[in-house]
Amino acid sequence: MKRKAVQLGKATLVMSLPAKWIREQGISAGDELEVDQNNSKLIISTQKHKFEPLRTTVEIKNTEKPRGDDSEPFITTFNERLLIARYIKGYDEITILGDTTKLYDVINRRVKNLIGMEIVSQTENMFLIRDLGISSEQPFDQIIRRCFLMIRTMLEDVLKTKGNTDAGSMHDRDQTVNRFVYLLLRKLNKELRHPSGNINIETIPHRYSEVLLIEHISDDVARLGKSLANYKIKNEKILKLIEDLKDMIEMLSVNYFKYNEEKARKVFDYKIEIRARVNKISEETKNKRLINVLYWIREVAETAPDLLESILARTS
Repeated sequence: MKRKAVQLGKATLVMSLPAKWIREQGISAGDELEVDQNNSKLIISTQKHKFEPLRTTVEIKNTEKPRGDDSEPFITTFNERLLIARYIKGYDEITILGDTTKLYDVINRRVKNLIGMEIVSQTENMFLIRDLGISSEQPFDQIIRRCFLMIRTMLEDVLKTKGNTDAGSMHDRDQTVNRFVYLLLRKLNKELRHPSGNINIETIPHRYSEVLLIEHISDDVARLGKSLANYKIKNEKILKLIEDLKDMIEMLSVNYFKYNEEKARKVFDYKIEIRARVNKISEETKNKRLINVLYWIREVAETAPDLLESILARTS
């Protein structure tokens, strides 16, 4: 169905609505209609869309072996990943079946990793977790900025302490990035299901890849920091490599939001330079711990350009 846009005044274009649709919906002059913008499309409706909550159930059987020590019974790696996967998928309500008397503390800790979700109901053998809408209020790009900031902060801590980092602090910051990543992936999946127009749907495959690469970089930076726990860096060349990694992350952050050719080219230059310097230092040392540190430096430097390639493909 096609309609012509008609000029009305100097700055206004109008278009007629299909007569059959008007009759079916009982629309009269003066009635208000909902108009939602989705890139090149306009969605016109007689009322605000009301979507049924997406619900799912996860069963945790008491026969399953606990992960780690007995303080966290029946939460296996599979169950934990399954709960995260349902959250990322975009479920609004997740029912967890299991022995709530034994599971409450650990489930409560796990739910805290799922931004916006809360335990709203509990019986003897069931938890009901629901999205309270907090997650939808946070703009996508604002969360991305916080991820980049957290990664840069981890690298700054390594430089300030000259490698004598706190492994626990590194772990906590990486976990914060992971929580943001789960939320970002959730927002992309929800946008595919119910487009709001806030994110161009055509860019979602690239954005999904970018979020996962940000998580990869955060994990490797955290591993770099943990590998330096209680270890003072005396080699200034190592500190310079880490300083250059921090610059790479800053340049990635700049290009994520606005293309800068000079900084984009420098990211690819850094990859080649850091790889060569890491190889040279690795050949000169027999210190196994230092070799491990160099490995994680190289991992971050190799992954950063992959993230930039996706950003360039999305924005070009």
